[in-house]
Amino acid sequence: MYNWYGGALLCIAYIADVPSASGTGDQQEMWHLFKKSAWFTRGWTLQELLAPNVVVFCNQPWEILGYKLEGFSSNPWTGYHSLKNKPGVLLRPLKLNNMLCEITGIEREFIVSPKLRDSASIPCKMSWAARRMTTWPEDMAYCLLGIFNVNMPLLYGEGAKAFLRLQEEIVRQSTDQSLFAWWRPPPQRIEFGTSIFAYSPLDFVHSGHMNDRDTPAYMPYAVTNLGLEMRCSVQKVKAVMAQYVHIVPLWQIFILKLPNCVRISEGEPRSEGRDVELAVHYLHSIGPFPTRFRQMRRICQGVMDLEEVFPTSQREDAQEQLVYLKI
Repeated sequence: MYNWYGGALLCIAYIADVPSASGTGDQQEMWHLFKKSAWFTRGWTLQELLAPNVVVFCNQPWEILGYKLEGFSSNPWTGYHSLKNKPGVLLRPLKLNNMLCEITGIEREFIVSPKLRDSASIPCKMSWAARRMTTWPEDMAYCLLGIFNVNMPLLYGEGAKAFLRLQEEIVRQSTDQSLFAWWRPPPQRIEFGTSIFAYSPLDFVHSGHMNDRDTPAYMPYAVTNLGLEMRCSVQKVKAVMAQYVHIVPLWQIFILKLPNCVRISEGEPRSEGRDVELAVHYLHSIGPFPTRFRQMRRICQGVMDLEEVFPTSQREDAQEQLVYLKI
């Protein structure tokens, strides 16, 4: 369906919960209802918004409210001038690109340009779906297949495993390690036993600013029977702040640095981004070094940084090694 939408001359989005301005007597109220429409909260409508070159938005009585237009043409679609004076068509439909950006939180260039959209990082794309919902849990993964340009069988009944399979498919086709840079929303505390993969797009709600490096070192990583295999910098924690001393024996805590992933602030170039670190819990050794780990629950973005809990001064020297992260 993503490809169908992308190949269409135009797509019509019927916003059934927005009445006519003449019906409400207040055009401002109509636009308020448009911004709050359920259409912007559904998982499947994300691809309906992003894939087409032109999306025409109609309200409940089929009045044309406005349009999303790809590119730089001043006309929303071929034949618009022949339609604009017909009954039921507003005289001045609005170009809604900026409003759609405000409603969805998706940057304008990603709404209007497929080429730029392809350059968005994995967590950035995941964050677009973070506050959307689907009737079936599997559809939260399936509605993203076109956006990530991956294919996998649809197995209704698998529940949350569908999102795990989606991430495994992305790993097979991508070198973008920012897939692993997610933070689960509050409560803000450290827990153990979690997977390197996220549970749902909601885990990426604070991760839209994660990106890969300008000049990445293309180190391979893969899903194996031992977990996600990756070569990265590993630091053992030798001390923690007093309030966290109870969390786990120190000899079990390690910090991994994702070699190809950076955290960037708005307007900041990738070259100035901060390293992204993961706190992991030691499982057992494979060979002479402790190499198999469980993910510790990530600390919420904007609340706490790993450097605050595990300062550099309280870590041993970094060593590069092959690790396996629990899936």
